[in-house]
Amino acid sequence: MTFPSQSKSSTVKLNPEQIAVIRRGPELDRLVGRNGSKADIVVYRHAQCRIAVKDYRPRAWWVRQSLGRWLTARESRAYRRLQGVPGVAPFLGKIDALALATQWVDATPLRDLRTPPTSDSLAELESVLSSIHTHGVALGDLHHRDVLLDANGRVTIVDFATAWCPRSGDPLRSRVFRRMRDQDLVGLARMKQRYWGIPADVAFADCPPKAIARYRRSRNWKSRWQRLRGRSGS
Repeated sequence: MTFPSQSKSSTVKLNPEQIAVIRRGPELDRLVGRNGSKADIVVYRHAQCRIAVKDYRPRAWWVRQSLGRWLTARESRAYRRLQGVPGVAPFLGKIDALALATQWVDATPLRDLRTPPTSDSLAELESVLSSIHTHGVALGDLHHRDVLLDANGRVTIVDFATAWCPRSGDPLRSRVFRRMRDQDLVGLARMKQRYWGIPADVAFADCPPKAIARYRRSRNWKSRWQRLRGRSGS
């Protein structure tokens, strides 16, 4: 398995003036993290464009010093490797240990669409995900919240906090990459079934059997846990 040279993943930095604007300028919007371990997404305007800052500073101290630092570094690494890949939010740089910046994408998450996505959008989603994998990045948790569609149906994938970027020549890390890549294919299959109405046998046809088996086991365990909590297993 061959991945891009690590030299191509040089750090993309913001200059001091940009950082000052991002940190001190007025917020255009703030998307608060879904729970106590998730970063806020803060939107700013700079240089005639909008910037999305993923920031763990509002989280509790122990989250900032553990998950916050680790996930920021991990996501920045993935974005650097994917710099310039169509369908990936343009990376502007890692601001500090708890924040990174991308260009804001004016689009709607797949789960929030009011009209069904088109077959062209599905083809583009498949192409973007394939390109991400080709560049040596696997998300491992491809989710409908992280697949964005703009007014023209163009696809952008965001949120690489759990992404895995193995190095060429490392068998163990490559094995983890393949497993996470297969999880992405299962995530894609689930979206095909849910949002494009594709029958399960067709949607999952490109997924490795072991990945499907792992997915079914996890669903079974989740259903049992939900029943123990007195909730529906759906």
